[in-house]
Amino acid sequence: SGIGTMAIQLAKAVGAKVAVTAGTAEKLERCAELGADMIKVNVPNPKKNSAVPAPYRDFETDQLEAIKRVISTTGGVPVIFAGGEMVSDEDLLTKASLCIRAGGSGFIFGRNIWQRPLDNALTITRSIKEVIRTERPKR
Repeated sequence: SGIGTMAIQLAKAVGAKVAVTAGTAEKLERCAELGADMIKVNVPNPKKNSAVPAPYRDFETDQLEAIKRVISTTGGVPVIFAGGEMVSDEDLLTKASLCIRAGGSGFIFGRNIWQRPLDNALTITRSIKEVIRTERPKR
């Protein structure tokens, strides 16, 4: 949007680091072009949706490839992924693994950590740390 564009430009003009979120690939690309330092996105859901117009609804991909496509639109700007709705430990670790293997830089898992009992939150945090350590692509 015009306001988002102006906000990025003003923040960069005064030397601030800029983290953004955007809802479309085109907006992600534009944010990267304007100098965003980090981009936050939702994990894409590649399931077919009848509300999506043809031919896009017929496009088939798996979730790993969909995440890689999102990351590729950012021109090398680090991408962090939102956690979304509360999910099981297994689903959260799967999401973390997919995002890291696709080249994501990190996560904002919020409710998926703090809505768990403290011991469970600490355990899942250690598990996510291990996913990052072992599954990050070698550069």
